[in-house]
Amino acid sequence: MSVPTRRFVNVGIPPVSFIPGESVGNESIDDQGTLYQWYGPTRGWVISGGNGATLVTDAAPKVQVTPTIGSVTTGNIFVDLSTTAQIVGMKATINPGDPVIAANRLALGYPDTVFISADETQEILSESAVTNVTLAVLTNIAVTETAYDPVTKTATGTIYSNTTAASFNTVMVQFDFSLGDDVRKVVMSLKTMSDGTTSGNLGIINIAGYSA
Repeated sequence: MSVPTRRFVNVGIPPVSFIPGESVGNESIDDQGTLYQWYGPTRGWVISGGNGATLVTDAAPKVQVTPTIGSVTTGNIFVDLSTTAQIVGMKATINPGDPVIAANRLALGYPDTVFISADETQEILSESAVTNVTLAVLTNIAVTETAYDPVTKTATGTIYSNTTAASFNTVMVQFDFSLGDDVRKVVMSLKTMSDGTTSGNLGIINIAGYSA
């Protein structure tokens, strides 16, 4: 249950906007003269005397946000290794700030960096707005490292056992969210498949954000 978006007036004290942490049982009156009680963050505000049966406000819906790559709305990209290499997984770093920091984080595996295995979905929660997610695919053997192609929406990978910052800098892909969207949750998945010659050398990366 989120904080009510409307404004309440606490009985006997100046107008305030109530926030989680208010004592259960606190009574407030709105500008129409209706009396409410705070039942805590789980149940929210209910009409006083209604025994908690009438819900006044509900949690604001989480709005799904599709990120952009270079100002182009892009929620998924493809991975085509075009070799016998297999996709092991991918690394992603949250809000690195610039490509140099992003490449270093991906190489080191920290800070604010996660590893997502092939055919796995992972949810990232953030206390502050997420404006950038930079990621790169990892492979089990060396592949020709090429930059992301915005026309085909295709990326390649970097060898799993030799992941230098320079390698990541070539193949990593930056997804951006608008600060105004206030994204606090990011869901990423990596689905692998076969091209008919070997398993795991094709993939689809999906990424979506959810506003607060």
